Amino acid sequence: MEVVVFQQTAAIEGKFHLMTIDGVVAYDPKLGKWDAVGRGLRWHMYPGGCCEIDKVLYSCSAAASTDEKVEVVLVWYDSKERTWRDVVGLVRLPKLTRKSNVRVAEYGGKMGVMWEEESFLFFPWGGSFKKKIWCAEIKLERRNSCEIWGEVDWLDHVLTIPATLKLGKVLAVTV
Repeated sequence: MEVVVFQQTAAIEGKFHLMTIDGVVAYDPKLGKWDAVGRGLRWHMYPGGCCEIDKVLYSCSAAASTDEKVEVVLVWYDSKERTWRDVVGLVRLPKLTRKSNVRVAEYGGKMGVMWEEESFLFFPWGGSFKKKIWCAEIKLERRNSCEIWGEVDWLDHVLTIPATLKLGKVLAVTV
């Protein structure tokens, strides 16, 4: 018996994509058919780090590096060309690294981005390491077939937590 471990899932263009150790497969419920998508889509799909907005898959990517200082960029998957492209124009978004533990979610047609920032808080009786949780709301605009621009609508520090905690999955709930 073969065991297949699913590491991430995403809904793209009406198909259900599953990332496995060997690559990505897609199920088309209208046709009742599975297809191998390949390895290219897999590079930037990891738990909490990707979301689908208006039929486009977005991710925060650190170029598959384990170095905590490597810069994280927001990317989108061009399903026609089967390649990942950078979201451009994010001038107000601070430099994020793998250590930032960046998470993204769809938020009312926009992208919600959350990340961690370590800080040391000083008190008269001592100090302690804490993590600041930051959040940004990004408006996305497709300018042509191979370019998506992002504009930061809002950005702020939203919570301070003990340094031992980490961001997990980010869910956006709109009412």
